[in-house]
Amino acid sequence: MGPHHAVALFASLTLFCGMQAVFWLTRGRRKEREELLRSRLRGGNPAAAPGQGLRITRGSELEGSLGKVGALRRLSAALVQGGFSVTVGGFLFRAGAICGAVFVLVSLATASIGSGVVLTVLAGFLIQIYISRTRTKRLRAIDSQLPKALELMMFGLRAGHSLEDTIRFAADELGPPLGGELRRVHEESELGRPIEDALLGLSLRLDPCKALRTFVEAVLVLKQTGGNLIEIIERIIDMLRAQAAYESRHRALTAEGRTSGMILGALPLLILAAVALVQPGYLGQLVTDSAGWKVLALAGLLWGFGVLWLARLVRPAV
Repeated sequence: MGPHHAVALFASLTLFCGMQAVFWLTRGRRKEREELLRSRLRGGNPAAAPGQGLRITRGSELEGSLGKVGALRRLSAALVQGGFSVTVGGFLFRAGAICGAVFVLVSLATASIGSGVVLTVLAGFLIQIYISRTRTKRLRAIDSQLPKALELMMFGLRAGHSLEDTIRFAADELGPPLGGELRRVHEESELGRPIEDALLGLSLRLDPCKALRTFVEAVLVLKQTGGNLIEIIERIIDMLRAQAAYESRHRALTAEGRTSGMILGALPLLILAAVALVQPGYLGQLVTDSAGWKVLALAGLLWGFGVLWLARLVRPAV
């Protein structure tokens, strides 16, 4: 195939992928708005805790048997906790489009399918790392905003307001991401969902936030048995402040180790990407030969074991 045919093929693929991206993006946004309203009206939750029937958002392309796959359930929870306004199907389509574009571009630029395969796998790793880091950053931001939110609720309860009004007041005073989550709880309550169910849905969406789960459990128990919710909130605030001080000191003491671990973990990937771009023939032999696949599998296994070991060393249990 000559260079003119390759350029024509690449231009056709680019035009086709662009048209498909515009169509699915427009369709996905419309369906996301419809499904969000339907989920709130029915009390649905796109990401429940394990054992609570976590499912893919209704109307997505992965509804049905694929919704029972554990990896897709975890992906759905990660997208919700990371604040991504996209369904699992939309995310997989976009990630596949990015990986496909990387494969086509690298394969045409280096004239090596092996380099295209390797860099496509690396692109998939980078997407996964981006989702994980965005999720972690958002959950930490919620944890940092929670003491102030509980203080605002406590002041509202002391002034004689209802729990629903204090949640709305806290949502108006706080910024994202916790302000948006509390605003969603208030909107669900206004749409007719009991406040207990709305708070439980919040706890299930943000399951890794232990302090938030403790607050929701206290509200649910006190709603049934009665008690002083203000005293419980004061204790939770004191616990959160002590925990935040300890975690800040712990992160400061382990900052050097975590940085070294990230550099050592990323170094093999960077070298592999550089070799794929500079000397694509080396990687081509690994991909096209059966023994090369064994070498790549063994190297990937050892690299994964090393990353887990480094993560365990620089992040001790606290």
